This record gives sequence, C-alpha cells and structure tokens, in this order.
Amino acid sequence: MSMNSRYLPYTLRLRAPALITALGGEQKATRTLPYVPGTCLRGAMARAIVTSRRDDWKEELDRLVLSGSLCSLNAYPTVAGRRSVPAGPALRVEKVPVAASELWKVYDLSAYSGDWDDDEDRPDWPPTDLAVSPTDAVTRFSADAQWARVRRGGRAHQQRDRSLGRAWTERLEDGSEVAHGTLFSFEYLEAGQEFSGLLVAHDESEANCDALLARVRELLSSGPVLLGRSRRGGYGGDAEIQWGDPREREVEGQGTLQDDVEAGSRFRVLLLSPYCGRSPQTGQVDPAALPAELEAALGQRARVVRRCWSFSVAGGFNSKWKLELPQALCAASGSVLVLEAATHIPIEDLLAIEHEGLGDRRAEGFGRIVFAAEARREFRVGFPAVRSKTTDNQEPPPLVQLAQTRMLMTAVHLRMEAAAARLATKAGPLPSASLLGRLRTALKASPKDSLEALRTWLDPAAPDRLKRPAMDQLRRTRIEGNKRLDVWLRSFADAQDADAWAQLVPVLGLAALVQRHALIDEDRARALLQQDAEALAVRWIDAVLAAMARRLRTRERSHA
Repeated sequence: MSMNSRYLPYTLRLRAPALITALGGEQKATRTLPYVPGTCLRGAMARAIVTSRRDDWKEELDRLVLSGSLCSLNAYPTVAGRRSVPAGPALRVEKVPVAASELWKVYDLSAYSGDWDDDEDRPDWPPTDLAVSPTDAVTRFSADAQWARVRRGGRAHQQRDRSLGRAWTERLEDGSEVAHGTLFSFEYLEAGQEFSGLLVAHDESEANCDALLARVRELLSSGPVLLGRSRRGGYGGDAEIQWGDPREREVEGQGTLQDDVEAGSRFRVLLLSPYCGRSPQTGQVDPAALPAELEAALGQRARVVRRCWSFSVAGGFNSKWKLELPQALCAASGSVLVLEAATHIPIEDLLAIEHEGLGDRRAEGFGRIVFAAEARREFRVGFPAVRSKTTDNQEPPPLVQLAQTRMLMTAVHLRMEAAAARLATKAGPLPSASLLGRLRTALKASPKDSLEALRTWLDPAAPDRLKRPAMDQLRRTRIEGNKRLDVWLRSFADAQDADAWAQLVPVLGLAALVQRHALIDEDRARALLQQDAEALAVRWIDAVLAAMARRLRTRERSHA
C-alpha cells in the first residue's frame, strides 16, 4: 500500500525576539540563524505533549515526535504572504550598486555550463563580475520574485550575581581571587517578523494523516510557541502561530515540475534544507553522497550533469539534556543539482522522492528537496517595501545615530580584515616589506591627504612619484585575478566619494551588511556609512597591504 503525505502550512509571527543559535561566530558572542528550523517547532511539540499531563503522553510523544510519521519543515521568511526558499550559491547578482526601488539583475549559475566555446573563444558564463545574493532567501517560485528581508538585532549582557545585582569576585581557598562578570552578546531575530513553514504527515491512510495534523494543531494552538535559547531572558520568540489549508506538496508555484520528464530533457533539484548523507562504501557522514543517492532514488533513470552547491555544519542543542547535539557536515540548503533524464520519468515518482526526502535526520526536516524545471539564466528580483523604523520627518536621536555608526563601522572593519586576508592569499608576487611599510605610512594621515599622497606617488609625471624599482614591484604584483597592484591602488586613489563607495559595495557586501545591522531605517544607515567612503577606502587599502605584510612575515618564519 502506498504512503500518503499531507502538508499543513503554518506561519509564525514573533511577538518577542528569538535567538536561534547558529554555529560559529566570535567567542562570547552568539549568532542567530536567518530562519526558524523545523527542529524548533518539533521541540515545541514535545514540550506541549509532556506538559499536557495526559495518561498516554509517552505514546503520543513517540507517535508525533519520535516515529518520523510527522515532520516539521523549516520556516523561512514570509514575503507578501508567500514562503521564501533559500537563495543558495547558484544565484549571483551584478557587482553594481542598486537603488532600493530598482529590480536586481540575477544570474542563475546552474543554467551555465562553464565550458569554453571554441567558435567564440569564451566560456559559457555570465559576462560580468558577480557578487553573492544580498539576502539568504528569495521567493523564486513566483512570477514576481522578491528578496526576503530578515531583521536582526544585537544586545550585550553581563554576568551578574542575582542577589547583589552586579559583577562579583570569588575568593578561593588558596587565597586567590577570581573575577566574575563576563560580557557577552546575543544576536537575535527581531519581533514582528513572520516565518512560514510546513508540517508533513506520512501514513498509509489519508485519514490518519489528517488526524496527526489535527492533533498537532490542537497542541500548538493551546499556548504560546517558544523558540530557541534564553526563553527566560526575554527571548524565545513568543510566536503566534497561524494555520493554512492542507495541500499535497511542499513547494507550489511557477517553475516547479508539474508533468512527467521526457528522455533527454534536463531538470533541477533544489535543496530546501541541509542534506546530511553517508557514504555507501564507508558509512561515514559524507554530504558529497547526494548525487549518488539521488540517482539511486530515481532508479538510474537520470544522471547528475552539473552541481552548484555549498556546504555547512549542522548541529543543535537539547535543552532537556543540557547537551549539544552531534555536529555533521551537510550540503547546504539552496544547493542545486542539474539532471538529465535517460528515460521517461513519471511525475508521481518524482513527488514520491520529494515526500520522502533524502539522507539522514529526515524527521528533523533535513534532506528536503523540490524538483524544478531547467533554470532561466537571467531574471529580475526586487526588495519588498518596508516600513521605516523612523518617520520621514523625524531624525533619530544623536545617541542612536552614534550607536548605529559604531555598529556599522565595527561590522565593516571585521569584514575588511577577512576579505583582505583572502585577497592577499591569492596575490603575487608580493612587494617587499619595506615598500609595503612605506605605503602604509602614507595612509596614516587624514583620508583626503592619504589619497592625495597615493595619487602623487603613482602619477608617472609627478616630481615626487615613486622611483622606478618601487613602481616595478607594484606592476609585477597581481591582485583580484590579473589586475596590477598599481592600477588597483590608483582606482581607489582617483575615485571620488561615490566612486569609492561603488567599488567597496560588491567587494565587502555592504548592501547586505547595512540591511543586517540597521538600527534605524536602511536609507539613513547607508547614508551614515557612505559619508565616510573615503575613510573606508583608505582603511580597505591599508587592510590589504597589512595582509600582504603578514603573509611575507609568515613566509620568512617558515624559511628560518
């Protein structure tokens, strides 16, 4: 007897900040995911069952949470009433600044082969420089695709004695003292946002599927839905849950496969959640097993011809046990595989794979996929209109502007250090340490004077220009692919404020950074950052030169 699957959409509206812990980040700082994992709702179901005090709560816990008959899928940001999906590594945008009211030109790399065309002597690839998508999610299966905005906030906390209300010093038996009062910070999802997900029930009987979903709906509608960490510290989301009408498929809309696949045609598989798979030979965790498992699920009736994927680490925390869950390397959500059918494949077979999922941890919402038609190479995506956090005629208080500037500058400087290290790693041959130090010394003056000195040194007609041996070193060094270092430096030295800002936006991902760290509305936050474009350009140059100098020192120590 075939297995039936029923999907029940739900929408979570956060009435309080939610801290959904993401792996990584700085020490004593907690990052948050840009979506609500299905495991959060699964934990809320388990908590509601245990606290229901029914005589059969253990049987119900096994039936609804542990058996795998019911699965909670990730809740992604809601855009205009639609559930978004992960953008993934395949979507790229042009490296040009785009106004908030304009549509972004998006390239889907899964539609390009990357092979060279012998006739035209150029690769099958987008004809422009590309940057990553400005957000983590997009409503790609709709006629008017839109980026999904996620508002994050930050808050600092200090460890304090509960009775004293302050930090304290503990005296040990040996007479030594230990100071307590660690400062740590939380990043969280701001209240007022909506996230859409689905519950899926599997059973041989449609009536049993409906009964499972009805019971979960009853459990979660009886009280607040608390999510993530620090629920007693003002976080926890306090989500209000709203239910949609049951449907037969996780993703519906334009671009999803609706008919059989004919022999010789190509189609796509999009990962809607991380895939945690295992090598069939060794049994070890191996996300690269995804193509082989997918081909086996299709009965070898199609083969993977192209991959556009990335990888991430998935973990978790069991609040009941007070223990972290095992971490595993996964194929990241949003990854795309392109397949070519070797024979006719009925749509019913494809939907059966969608319902079942792939890999391990399926009960936790891992391994969810959707079959889609072959991708369009180019399309347009816009940002939904947002309500400003301040009125148009009201300027934010000076203290808020100061906090906003400091927050943005801190984030930009951290991004610069990481980007400069990556850039310096691929540059070469490097100039001498003395030349790098001389260039960095000139950058210690004010931004205007620093750029003026740089223009003078790089101008071949200026009397105070760099001597020929120094210029030869800069000309030999290649950076950002095949660009000469002197040309790269002159591009920033000769740029005005607007030009410098336009160059920094794609390199540092400033559009997404402003959106993520905006305390006030994004336009004002962007203006605060853009007015210091010259200072940012000088700091960016200094960061790259400093990274080159560190690389030289590392090389010298390794040869010593």
